[in-house]
Amino acid sequence: MAPRVTKRRLASALFLLLFLSLYMSQGEESGIPSDGSLEMRRRMPVKKDRKDLIESVTLPDRWNTSKAHLEELNARRQHVQETCRKLGLDHPSPTNKLNAWEFLYNKEYNLLWCNVFKAASSTWFWNFNLLAGYTEKQLVKAKAAPVELARKRYPRPTVDEVQEIMANNPSPISFMITKHPFLRLVSAYRNKILAGNAIYTPLFKKIYRKYKHLGPPVPRRMKDGSLAGTGISPSFSQFVQYILDKEANGKSLDMHWIPQSRFCTPCLANFSIYAKTETLDEDGNHIIFSSGINHVIKPKTINRSVDVPTSKVAHVFICQLSEQQFDALVKLYQYDLQLFQYDVEPFRNCTT
Repeated sequence: MAPRVTKRRLASALFLLLFLSLYMSQGEESGIPSDGSLEMRRRMPVKKDRKDLIESVTLPDRWNTSKAHLEELNARRQHVQETCRKLGLDHPSPTNKLNAWEFLYNKEYNLLWCNVFKAASSTWFWNFNLLAGYTEKQLVKAKAAPVELARKRYPRPTVDEVQEIMANNPSPISFMITKHPFLRLVSAYRNKILAGNAIYTPLFKKIYRKYKHLGPPVPRRMKDGSLAGTGISPSFSQFVQYILDKEANGKSLDMHWIPQSRFCTPCLANFSIYAKTETLDEDGNHIIFSSGINHVIKPKTINRSVDVPTSKVAHVFICQLSEQQFDALVKLYQYDLQLFQYDVEPFRNCTT
């Protein structure tokens, strides 16, 4: 019987054919579809700006979170708390500290958000920037990145400030949005590496040289899926090995692929809501209406990639990895997988 790595590579070629065919049609970067709650929010494409797809979202006139959804949100929170205790991560230590760097707090609505890049961050930066007083026109025309605009109105808090906010009476609505770590990794690769984002291209030659044994680089593709002339980018396998080696050497990982549990430290923050990109329509409505910001914001869904959704092509990339790389990724993202209840088993099968 052929070793699994061979099967993964053969399957990768088959998935690549599917991937290329899917690029013939345009879609939007949406993650795993939610379970029918899209009916609650009508979407209309209004503008494609800087190769982003910006869609209007019409909120319902009112929103009553169902009993089943409240139970699901409570179950998520309870699971995180119990898992943190089992892992021994629920108490601060020299190696386990609250990371306040990515928190944004809107005092008027007592709303505290820890941003996770590649997990609906653009959409929620839009919301928080509207709450901060920017107009929709300013946000669409702005040359500065959404995070830059936000930090002009929401200074980065200290650990003490976050803890003080969390202890407020009444308690804030505090939340983070999670995404399957493999989907988030593939999304970051497509958006930052495969598309040749200028911030990351200085790394490319270093990656080519160090990981040439993992195969040649690949043709560069823009965010809309089109080939970028004669440009090349590191392959997904090369990119993943670069991350794994940085982790093994104790180096800091980039904000777009660092584990979410390390980025927002939920075991020490104890958020009131753990939203997921997979159920974000329903989760988002609950946050919007519970906080009262539905009277202020005009929500948008903002997709940094406008071609085939990552959820449809993730196997194309994951199946390019060796079994050793796959297992190392599972280890890297083990806390994300355990805390937020994500399954990697569907990604192991590269024959269907």
